[in-house]
Amino acid sequence: MVPPDRVDEAHWTAMEPAALPRLTATSRLSASPRPFRGLWADAWHSSVFLILDLPVGVVCSVVTITLIAVSVSLFVAFLVGIPLAWATLRIIRTLTLIECHRFQSVLGQTISLPERGPTLDSWFRQLNRDVRSSSTWREVGYHVLLLPTAAITWSLVVIGWTLPILLMSAPLVTTLLDGRYAEIGIARIH
Repeated sequence: MVPPDRVDEAHWTAMEPAALPRLTATSRLSASPRPFRGLWADAWHSSVFLILDLPVGVVCSVVTITLIAVSVSLFVAFLVGIPLAWATLRIIRTLTLIECHRFQSVLGQTISLPERGPTLDSWFRQLNRDVRSSSTWREVGYHVLLLPTAAITWSLVVIGWTLPILLMSAPLVTTLLDGRYAEIGIARIH
């Protein structure tokens, strides 16, 4: 390493900014060794994400559907329905941010959210802007449909990981059964 007083400044100033070495927290994390690499790492991370989909889907779908139903039904009482609708859209926005962080932490993929505009507006203007925004309704649709899709993907992942383990352990099970057969669903293993 060269002491700071002997660094050739002409060398560093002639380099383009993109060529300068940068060490950030993300580059340090990506350089650290991972227990799984390649295809197995992708399968593992995707499986963890899909297994987490079911509990997250239950919470997000139940909260979203309940709050929207209560907000719409209380629109008759203007003083209660409108502020509740504003709070509902804020909660849905928070659930979307949590979901984006889950994508980032488990899968390593960044999802950017659209800008909503200034938050200095009154809550009524924010509500008006959010109701007219297509991204708000995409967020609502995502949270409503997360539960049915999560139930399907969770089932497929659990079957995909347990069925091979079950089939690989079948010879051991038949040995322990003293020559009798083992039934796995519609299959009989001797």
